[in-house]
Amino acid sequence: MISRFLLLFSLFALLGCESGEPGAMSLDDMEGPEGEAMVRHLLKTLPPLDPQVPKVYSVVKGDRLYSTSMKFVGRMDDLRLNFVSGEVLTMRDPDKSIVDPRSGLSPVTLQMTSMKASGTDRWDVVAGWAYKKLFERSLYRLEKKGEGYEATLLQRIEGNYVKPDEPVPGSAIPAPAPGPVPIPAPAPAAEVKP
Repeated sequence: MISRFLLLFSLFALLGCESGEPGAMSLDDMEGPEGEAMVRHLLKTLPPLDPQVPKVYSVVKGDRLYSTSMKFVGRMDDLRLNFVSGEVLTMRDPDKSIVDPRSGLSPVTLQMTSMKASGTDRWDVVAGWAYKKLFERSLYRLEKKGEGYEATLLQRIEGNYVKPDEPVPGSAIPAPAPGPVPIPAPAPAAEVKP
């Protein structure tokens, strides 16, 4: 009888785990203060993507891009940004681009792929952003510092965004063509006396 209870308890404990990876944060827990700190960091460090075009933002989590709750993004109302649920986004033909159906704008999608504890008050976070055909995903270290959090970029994992001041990978930058070289004026001929 006790062995059946222990077997059932173990089974339910295993079914309750969302990840077999030790220290991995569940998708629900990503909507906690650590997830909010990571989203705020991503927003703060976003490159200037079509600055003349108004933006809408969507926040998703996990590899399967589950939408976060509007209550979660509502905690960032102080940023005065227009957040939209990932559940209402649609695909527009012919280029299959993702848009917010209410505004017709392509969203800037922020993704928290995974968060894993890497020490006391420290997490390794895989997160990134996508806008139209551009994207970038990186590994960050998120640490609790006093009352807030500090995110540090550890490494870029993938992406096709190139900063305007960076060379395009694989392209050779030609050396600048030499400018005109001044030709010195000939020295005056010395008079020869016979």
